[in-house]
Order: sequence, then C-alpha cells, then structure tokens
Amino acid sequence: MNRVHPQRYFLVCASSLNPDIKQKILETMSPYILSTADIYGADDLEVLLDKYPSIYKKHYKLWLGSARELSFIKNNEHYNRAENELHKISTELIHFVAHKEVLKATEILEKSHYILITGDPGVGKSITAGHLAFEYYLAKQPYEFHYIRDRKLEDVISLIQKGVKQVFVLDDFLGASFLHTENLLSTTSDFITLVNIAKKSEGEIKLIFTSRDYIIAQLYSQVDEEDIL
Repeated sequence: MNRVHPQRYFLVCASSLNPDIKQKILETMSPYILSTADIYGADDLEVLLDKYPSIYKKHYKLWLGSARELSFIKNNEHYNRAENELHKISTELIHFVAHKEVLKATEILEKSHYILITGDPGVGKSITAGHLAFEYYLAKQPYEFHYIRDRKLEDVISLIQKGVKQVFVLDDFLGASFLHTENLLSTTSDFITLVNIAKKSEGEIKLIFTSRDYIIAQLYSQVDEEDIL
C-alpha cells in the first residue's frame, strides 16, 4: 500500500465485525482506511445485498440455498411484471398532482397497513395506488414492490415472505366486470386472509387495493360488509 498510495482503501471480510473490532482495524490500518464505514463484515454485506437484490440474480452462488432467491426463480413472471410497472409508474408520476385525499390515504395505509381505493373507471385509482406504493419503494428502508391485477389474490399470498418488507398494488382486485357467484367465496376468503396478514405484519406488508364502485357495490350486496372490513 505504501507503493500504491491508495486514495481510499476498503476492507471486506466474511466474518461479522462489531464496532470495537472495526475501530481496532481502523487504527491498525491508518492512514489507508479512512473510516469504519469503509470496513465491511458479513452483516454489512447482507444489508447491501438486501438493498441491491439485482446482485443476487447476477451471481447464482449467492442464492443457492436461499429461500428468498429461490422465490425469484419460482415467481420470475411476477418480478418481471413488477419491474415493468415500476418503470410505468415512475413515468406517469411526473404528471401526477397530489391532493388532500392522497395525504389522507397515506395516513390510512401507514396506520392500517392496507387501503381500498374505489371509484369509476378513469378517476385515477391506479395512479394513486402507484404513487402510494412508490413512496414505500423509495423509502430509506425500501419495500419490495409487486403489482397484481384482476382477481389473483392467491398470487399475492404466495409472494409474501416473512421478514421482507413488501408493498403490493392489487389493481382491480375484483376484476373489471361483475363478480361470478362461484368465485365469490374464495375471493372473499383470500381478501380476508391478506388483510389479516397485513394487520399482523407490524408494517412489513402494505396492501393497496383498487376496485370500481359498481363491483364493490355488487360484493356488498352478496356478502356482509362487516365480514370483509
């Protein structure tokens, strides 16, 4: 290092390093290591891999034996769709004008961990849901983003991972046309299951449902409203 004269030097190892050990390494490696922030142990590497999950996909040895990364393989279709929707949302949000109801929705989602946005076609349900989800995706501790459309609540249940912060947009979650009686019971059951998961997740799971007014009205006409709220 005396010959190379590095401007900045990083030390990375596979062992866990507590603050005292990092401080000792810093003192020993002075003046090459500038701060303990440039010393990475196993725990620090795990944090970085969680922050940049795309690294897992590029290096298969990192995810062999990892339940989370095996989920990437099993649900590759959903992750690809989510990536596409993120790009679409980020483009559309340039023209999005937030109003007081959006702030109210943010507060509801933060407190209850789920929210149902209803309205007629074209009123902005989807872009509002995208805005709410994007805030969590860009958070200091980012949430994994998922986008599910049209009565596929069982897909959401299969994508939920314990210990992983996730935000789901379930756009037109009851479909764009009238409900079929034969699917009503299973759809309602999956909806209740998801809401209960979100409530018990202590904020790790956020669910954003959207639906059309007349579809919700049809649901309430066939199911007791108190059973699904």
